[in-house]
Amino acid sequence: MFKKIFLLFLALLFIAWGYFYVFPIYPDYGISEEYFHTRFHEEWFDSPQNGFHAWKELIECLDEYTGLIWEFDIYYKCFLEDDCSYIDQNLTSQEKVIYLELILNDTDKMSEFWDFIQNFTSTLEYISSSYSYISTLNYHGSDDLGIAIWSEMIFNQQLRAFTRWILFYMYYSSNSEASSIFISYYKYLSWLSQNLDDNVVWYLVLIEILDMLFDFLTSYYDKFSPAFQGHIQRVISDFYITEGMMINGVKSEHQYKLLLYQWIEDWALDWGDNSWWFNPKTFLFYDILDTLNLARKIDKNTIEWNCDFEIQINGRNFIGRTLLEMNHCFLLDRHFQKEADLLEKRLEIIDLLTN
Repeated sequence: MFKKIFLLFLALLFIAWGYFYVFPIYPDYGISEEYFHTRFHEEWFDSPQNGFHAWKELIECLDEYTGLIWEFDIYYKCFLEDDCSYIDQNLTSQEKVIYLELILNDTDKMSEFWDFIQNFTSTLEYISSSYSYISTLNYHGSDDLGIAIWSEMIFNQQLRAFTRWILFYMYYSSNSEASSIFISYYKYLSWLSQNLDDNVVWYLVLIEILDMLFDFLTSYYDKFSPAFQGHIQRVISDFYITEGMMINGVKSEHQYKLLLYQWIEDWALDWGDNSWWFNPKTFLFYDILDTLNLARKIDKNTIEWNCDFEIQINGRNFIGRTLLEMNHCFLLDRHFQKEADLLEKRLEIIDLLTN
């Protein structure tokens, strides 16, 4: 009987040993957390130099014009992209001409648009001249487990549609002020690319909007006068788009991960009251030191466009490694390429307008 119990104990010990120790044990990669400091990491979130609240208020004001924004977005798609499915997919060429004239001759609606866009760009000018940076990252105290302070996904969509609104108006307007709005808009987007401290999503929004502006210029540059072409060429040359937006975004998200991983350990210890059987390293199979070490390795590799590192999951740090396995390195790799393509497109636009 004793022999059977002893053999059972050895079997269980062998299973536990295999579960915790057979799989790879990762070394300390020696990557400092300072490596992941973002552009404005050392600045306080509530610093008077941080324009976060003014920027947030500006973007949220798009809500007041949601109906008009999406209406003109449909017009842009119909008349510049030849997709009138949201209006009437059976519109004939003659009907489209008549419909467009009705839109352009609606002075009340166009005036409402013009007032709003002037206020919008004026506020952008105020933000860029009054603040040194815009940081959404509250490093010095967050009550939301590291989740982004402000949920911006809806506003991202509205900002894209708003941009198409500007392009629609510029295409069909002979008003020189419409061209100046386009130029101002580019200047402030350029400023944001250098002075925004945020997650990957917002940099992707900036890249997509700038990409829209460049595609518009590429497609319709011959519509504009040589004087305007020369002006926009000088502006794009002088107001560069900063490199490293994606790198800063990965670093920003790394900071949020630190808060999440620490919260998991704090929650587990509080829940278990530090009892051995509820300790995260024994009951929950969670080791924060291993998690942070691997998180630094993964994010550093991502910044260096290297997605070859794979996490092996075992009982030693089951929860931590499972979370880390869900990193989207390959998706981010494509985002890095989008940034590189945008920077190249800027140079192509400068060359196109120069010649």
